[in-house]
Amino acid sequence: MSSEPLTILILGAGIAGLTAALALRRQGHAVTIYEKSHFAHEVGAAITVPTNVYPLLCRIGMDASQHRAITEQFFTSHTPSGEVCGESDLAVPGKSFTRMIHRVDLHEGLRKKVEEAGVRIWLGCAVKGVDVESGEVELVDGERVRGDLVLGADGVHSLVRESVRPGHESLRPFGCSVFRMLLEREKLEGDERVRARFMRREGEITDWTGDQKMVITYPCRDYQLFNVAGLFNETITAPVDPEEDLKKRMLDLFDDFSEDIKALMRLPEHVMVSNAELMRLQKLLREADVNMQIWRLWDMPTLPTWVNGRTGLIGDAAHPILPFSAQGGAQAIEDGISLGVLFPLGTKPEDVPDRLKLFHEIRHGRVEHVQNFGRSMGRVPHGEKVKAKQTHREFFMECFDHDAWEHAEKMLEAYSDKASIHKL
Repeated sequence: MSSEPLTILILGAGIAGLTAALALRRQGHAVTIYEKSHFAHEVGAAITVPTNVYPLLCRIGMDASQHRAITEQFFTSHTPSGEVCGESDLAVPGKSFTRMIHRVDLHEGLRKKVEEAGVRIWLGCAVKGVDVESGEVELVDGERVRGDLVLGADGVHSLVRESVRPGHESLRPFGCSVFRMLLEREKLEGDERVRARFMRREGEITDWTGDQKMVITYPCRDYQLFNVAGLFNETITAPVDPEEDLKKRMLDLFDDFSEDIKALMRLPEHVMVSNAELMRLQKLLREADVNMQIWRLWDMPTLPTWVNGRTGLIGDAAHPILPFSAQGGAQAIEDGISLGVLFPLGTKPEDVPDRLKLFHEIRHGRVEHVQNFGRSMGRVPHGEKVKAKQTHREFFMECFDHDAWEHAEKMLEAYSDKASIHKL
């Protein structure tokens, strides 16, 4: 077997791209990342690193606990009025748990590990087009680069997607938006009601679920920040106006929720929106101490394939996942880990297209299941309402029990055995 490394180009330096870069570089390949942004104003809310991917990140040298992540210890569900309807004590010694982390901390930790591993990240390099068969990438500035393997990790509004799947199904609003807040610990401590309800136990996630509305809360960044997400069906309220008081809109929308939730929602001082049509207001607030945002949720019909030639899509570029499944970042990480397993040092350039097909084969069904569960829980799917075939508990137990590394190894072994028989 050849020990020559593959030349791998990754287009996008989000969580999917950085995880894939680290996993593939650790196999010995020559990896380069092209990222259109300059990382000048990295933003984002908190996310979870669930148990199906926390050990995987540790295996490639990225321990989220060393980057200000918090271990989930309790999960408490409420009715809108605040009545507890479910409670789980997760503090079992020796078990792997979900970690709660600021997205920027996870991204920065991955980025440092990638650069330490010898991966070059080119910033301000937007992609113009990709020749999926030859692996040639044309950048906006006219430069052309070629790789044995090209990975489109350029997010939900992916440009690479059009090269892999010409005329692909359109991205469209799902019908839900989210108020997102990151509140400083001091703000919570300064409000007696909020402190008593939301700081009573360490490592607690809470949810408050109503009719077409829900709120999720949990701490992150070594308990210095508190993440709050208020999701709502867009049909129950008028379109957002950039001139209105968005904090008042949020409080009016969740007026039927517990006084504890409303006290929490009164804490943020500044508001920012992320809808494209409201970019003017976003620009005005760019330098402000922004701690509340509105995000619109996007969905896309499941692509029949994520691969074409020697080019593949990963993360949101391949499969946007709604937050109701709490697996968006996790599935992006599983993509990257699986690629690291499926492309060991010694993989020949001529084997790349078939190896990408194997990647798609082992990932597509699992991710589609996660997507569909998220849609079913989102309450406003496209067309007829999708009925969930699993309870939350059944779904999450299935997700958490999956080891993407081990699964990819088994599939690669079976693939190699078939190839050897075929050669005979």
